[in-house]
Amino acid sequence: AVFMLTVGAEIDTGDPYIWVSIASVHARKGKLGRKKALEALRTALDKGLSNPAALDEESFAELRQDEEFQRIRAQVTQRKRG
Repeated sequence: AVFMLTVGAEIDTGDPYIWVSIASVHARKGKLGRKKALEALRTALDKGLSNPAALDEESFAELRQDEEFQRIRAQVTQRKRG
């Protein structure tokens, strides 16, 4: 799944939601996928993610207490308010 999403990210380089999907796949791995999930979310943020609801997926449940995840969410929320 990650491979196909990564190919999609290379085709549509400006779409932050592809990176949210990549993060979601990594987050489902639990602690093993934490680092890559957060990296993908930072990329989504860099690509313009502005919808905090995208971070409400169940796959991010374990990350919600993570400080880095909370910082990313705060930046996305702030961007939405604009």
